[in-house]
Order: sequence, then C-alpha cells, then structure tokens
Amino acid sequence: MITQWVDKYLLHVLNLYCASATLLYLCSEVATYEAIVSGLILLLLWEAIAVRLTSKTRNEEDERDHKVNEDNVSSLAEQHGSTRCADDEVQVGVDWSKEVAIYRNGACVYADGSLAPILPGLCTGIVPHEYLISCKGNYEKARKMYAATQEWRTSEKINIIHTLPHPHYYNILKNYPCFLHGYTKIGNPITWELAGKMNAQELFAEGRDLVMHRAYSFYLEFIFNDLCSRPEILSRRKDTPPFSGKMFACILDLEGFNPFHLTMKVVKYCVRVSRINESHYPMSGQQGIFINAPNWLVNSFALLTHLVPENNKDSIIFFSSSNMEGLKEIIDEDQIPKRYGGTSPYDFDQHPYMQEFYRVVDRANANPPSLSE
Repeated sequence: MITQWVDKYLLHVLNLYCASATLLYLCSEVATYEAIVSGLILLLLWEAIAVRLTSKTRNEEDERDHKVNEDNVSSLAEQHGSTRCADDEVQVGVDWSKEVAIYRNGACVYADGSLAPILPGLCTGIVPHEYLISCKGNYEKARKMYAATQEWRTSEKINIIHTLPHPHYYNILKNYPCFLHGYTKIGNPITWELAGKMNAQELFAEGRDLVMHRAYSFYLEFIFNDLCSRPEILSRRKDTPPFSGKMFACILDLEGFNPFHLTMKVVKYCVRVSRINESHYPMSGQQGIFINAPNWLVNSFALLTHLVPENNKDSIIFFSSSNMEGLKEIIDEDQIPKRYGGTSPYDFDQHPYMQEFYRVVDRANANPPSLSE
C-alpha cells in the first residue's frame, strides 16, 4: 500500500531518495558535500543489491502465488461461471467484447453472471485510455498490455478477490494503519496511511509476503470496484472521459517515520507492488501527499527533485507539520479528519467508506468458497 503512487519513473527516485534521507538522518542534518557524495555511492550499491535480490526471486514468487490461488479458489469459477474474454467463442450476432462488466456480490461479472476479466465499467474490446497513454500512443502495445491485465486478473483471481477469505486483514491494519476517508476536490478517493506506525517486522514475518500482496490487491480493488462508482465521486469528475475513472490519492502521515522502517523486505514489497501498478492499474495513483514530514526528509527529497519527470512533479507533495493548511487546497475541509485540521465528523475507522470495507472483509471471511480437493 505504501507505494500505490510509485510508477516506473519514480521507483529509482524512491531508492535514491531513501539513500539521501538515510544519510541526512545519520548526519543529524549537518552533512558536508563529501559526506553526501560518499553516502549516495555506498547506498546506491545497496540499491543494486536490492534490485538483484528482487529479480532473483521474482519468478519463484509469481509461481508460488499462482499455485496458491489455484489451490484455494478452483471451485469459484463453477459457482460464478467461467471467465469470458474477448477472444472466447460467442453467440451468433452477439459481440461480447463490447459488454460492460459490473461489480456484484464481491465479483466482477457480466449481466448474465459469468466472470469478467476486467474492472467494472470497462469492456474487453475497448482499450482504456490509460493504457494508451502508458504506452505513449502505441495502440498495439496498449492492446497487448490490456490483454495481459485480463489474463493476470483471471489467473490470479483478482476479479473474485472479494469472495475469497482474508483472515489476516485486521492484523495487517494493526501493523500498518491505513484508512479510506473522503475524496479530493477532483473526485479521487483518499487512502490515509500512517507510515510512521508501520511494524515492518510483524508485517513481513516469515511466510507472509503472499498475504501482503493479496491484501494490497484486496484493498485496491475495493477502491476501484466500489468507491470510484459512487455518486459523490462521479459528480466531481467533470473531465474523466475518456479515462476509466479508476483513480485515487494516497496521503502518508510520516510522523514517527525514520529510514529504518525501510527494511529489505519492505523495499522488495515496494518493487513488486510498483510492477503491479505499472502493468495493471496504469495512471491510477494520481497523487502521493506526504504530511507531518520531518525536515530531514523534505530536505533530502529536495536534493533529488530534478530527477523527477516534469509531468510527475505535481503528483508528489510534501507538507510539514507546520504547514498542514496546504491540504485544504487539495481536499475540501469536510473531507479532512479533525486530527488534521478538517471538519469531517468521522474518525478514520468510523468513516462510511471504511465501514463498508470492513463489511466486505467480514463477508469474505464468513462465507469462504467450497474448496475442491
């Protein structure tokens, strides 16, 4: 969840940013030019090692994820019907590639109840505009990218993820508090994440990597399948077409955060989640807003802003604890929790969006599918 806004351009910036942040932290904000250069060189070696380790285990992780999903949910296709893609055999005179998917009973389906390999509001035969932009206008490349997303959603059971039990979710929220609360002025649902309260050791204990990746998809699918279709969200999106509208904003509260939160397992998780966003949810993370950012973090990021592409600079915003009023330029006051100077009547876990998310989790855990042997 912490990298919902990270794309292929920002992944290397994230590592460079962590390097300079660590350096300034250890130097207690009194760093010489030579110390900065030396620290960056040493920590860039750490980056290379991290990427090397991630790529080395990528295939094994993908194969493990696929095997677990197949073992756990093989009967769900029988319950909902098989997934229908654009290339499937179709009834004479019926063009299924133009049929729009809907979200019903925790699954992405078509009107007849068969599973859809796409997000609600989309169809298999029309490539979403986000894919075209991601592929720089190359239609054939965008079409293949969209087809790969459909295959991924089917093979990994993403289109029925809200029907699958997730008994660890409340423990994950305990060790990485994140909440859905309100929306921005342009209609993007907001996820608020308390990065400084992350317990990385508990989150990524032995054997829990797969749980974390599934939790990320579970959370993101709720935003796109449910929140993005709500009237109060749609009414704010005056210029959404030709985009699909599957977008959100992420606010990270950095109070209590320090570089030691970024363990190797956290970095590996970030890399893998970034690949998911880049490949299957292009342009979905509209803004990454950092609040209560300590001075050493703001200063270290400022050293590297020239590395961020111009079209991405507006999507990364820092607010220190003494400059929280800037939030009101992006979010209406009644959508900001009172703890951050807003007037929302809800605390984090009491907001209707979060209450509905809890119900989705509880339904999935209370009604697990009948697993085949």
